[in-house]
Amino acid sequence: MTIAFGCDPKRLEDLVARVYQEVDTYKKDGPTAKEVADEREALNRDLESSLKQNGFWLGQLVNKYDYGEDPATILSIGKNIGRIDAAAITAAANTYLKGDNRVQLTLVPESR
Repeated sequence: MTIAFGCDPKRLEDLVARVYQEVDTYKKDGPTAKEVADEREALNRDLESSLKQNGFWLGQLVNKYDYGEDPATILSIGKNIGRIDAAAITAAANTYLKGDNRVQLTLVPESR
């Protein structure tokens, strides 16, 4: 997962703290029903567009080959998107956003 934003360097510490606060809130409360519905809609739109692109198919086929998975499962991506719910997202957030496995990189302008 990547969280990226641009800001005034003077606000960096406050905004980074706010990001971690939001992550903690998300882990505790999870997404709202509207957030889940909006994300499903965005994923479905992206999938609809991707299915028309050769690069998508090539990437998916290579991925399935690399992991020894059945290429036919590519056709069930849309069904899997429909299975996404708040509980699954909250569980994933608590599994993967523990904080002990993060890397924080900051790019600031040169001082003159």
